[in-house]
Amino acid sequence: MILTNSLSGGGAETSALILQEELAKIGHEVVLIGINSENPFSIKTTTNIFSLGREKTKPISTTVSSLLSFRKFLLTRRVDTLIVNCELPEFFALVSPRSIQLVIVEHANPSWYKRMFLGFIVRRTLAGREPVLVTVGQHLKPRFLERFPYAHIPNPLCVVSEKDVVPITLDIKRLIYLGRLSPLFKNPLAVLVIAEGVNLPVLMIGDGALMNELKSYAQNHQIDCKFTGFQTNPWELIESGDLVIIPSTAEGDGLTLVEAVQRGVPFLASNIPDLNRYGISASNYCSDLQGFIDSINEFRHRLNELTVPRYISNKILEIRRPENVAKMWIKILFSTTK
Repeated sequence: MILTNSLSGGGAETSALILQEELAKIGHEVVLIGINSENPFSIKTTTNIFSLGREKTKPISTTVSSLLSFRKFLLTRRVDTLIVNCELPEFFALVSPRSIQLVIVEHANPSWYKRMFLGFIVRRTLAGREPVLVTVGQHLKPRFLERFPYAHIPNPLCVVSEKDVVPITLDIKRLIYLGRLSPLFKNPLAVLVIAEGVNLPVLMIGDGALMNELKSYAQNHQIDCKFTGFQTNPWELIESGDLVIIPSTAEGDGLTLVEAVQRGVPFLASNIPDLNRYGISASNYCSDLQGFIDSINEFRHRLNELTVPRYISNKILEIRRPENVAKMWIKILFSTTK
């Protein structure tokens, strides 16, 4: 069983769905459960995919009812292994029977950042069950569980066709931000500051707590910016001439960068170890806001030079093919099942 925050959303959620589908293809029965309520049109419903229906607007009451539902579900199904993706699923794992092998997947850098004390309590409690630990990035280490060994398994990527590869153009026409509009680590405000400095329009794809603040900033500074909100397939909005900006101050797996590479989309990213670990040209990385502005001006009519060469992208993407990731997971699961 895989327990995740939601059945749709960010990289961890999408990867869980891809993994469940890939394991099912090769004959393994894997139940996927999302804790939070869903947009009914955002996922494909199957007999092995469920939502506990927790409502974020009523976090206390619906968390309690969802915990009870999850506990009841576990007692009525034969579950050998429980894979928990992210912090809320780890909290829910506290009510799971001890007979179930627990696998904790580290997605964030750092994890439990906003609730460190709670995270310490949850992980130290779960440590008594001798969990298997997996990180999605080689730069990640499981927080509060330092004494345990851990394996590295990257997030899988969905397969894309040739039509999903963006045509190459020379001129930058628009800046793109994809991800949560969150005050922690993603740094979306930086994209508006950069856009103001280079006088280019912006498309902000995503939703989050900073939405209204970002809209006000764009309006007050007369920045041509469109906000799409959450999109099930955000890459469908990318056009020739778009430049993806990844201004994060920290990343777990950094899937936006990897997905840009997969689709041949040019990008500029923060020069942090979390993102600069693939052997990609230094031209794609910037150390600060002025660095982003200077790079955009430098490559304004040479956008094609910010795409990643095929020989590098093939190395990055091969390990993330769903069938390869599934094989790594099967190796872990079969060696640890009680």
